[in-house]
Amino acid sequence: YANIFKKKNLVYAISAENFTPMDQGVFEISCHFDAPKKDAILKAIKEEIAAVKTKSVSLQELEKVKTQILSNYYFDHQKAADIGYDAVMDEALIGDYQFHKKYVEAIRSITPDDIKRVANAYLVDSASTLVILIPKKEGESSL
Repeated sequence: YANIFKKKNLVYAISAENFTPMDQGVFEISCHFDAPKKDAILKAIKEEIAAVKTKSVSLQELEKVKTQILSNYYFDHQKAADIGYDAVMDEALIGDYQFHKKYVEAIRSITPDDIKRVANAYLVDSASTLVILIPKKEGESSL
């Protein structure tokens, strides 16, 4: 975000998300951009991934992200109904109704070395899929 959005001004928005239920799961990087910038953006994203794989992230950056994730988690679990819903979804998707407790502990215990190790294991070209949606221009027909 800092380099691609703020520093290089390549995108209108960029984010990363992880969804890992019982099966393999998905890590996704998504962004909104002008089509002519596509190649520069792909290069910049690959450079960011390579940096994480070699240098990891700073402890300060990691602590900031952990605070954001845990703050969002606690905000989203203020009501008994929210906690109950998560327990049901955890059981249905993961097979463990108390997964949310393990999730919080796992977030708290992540280190920069963990980030580097996981990035090297999973953020590899052979396991990636690239999808680019570019709006049709006026008068173009669908395939």
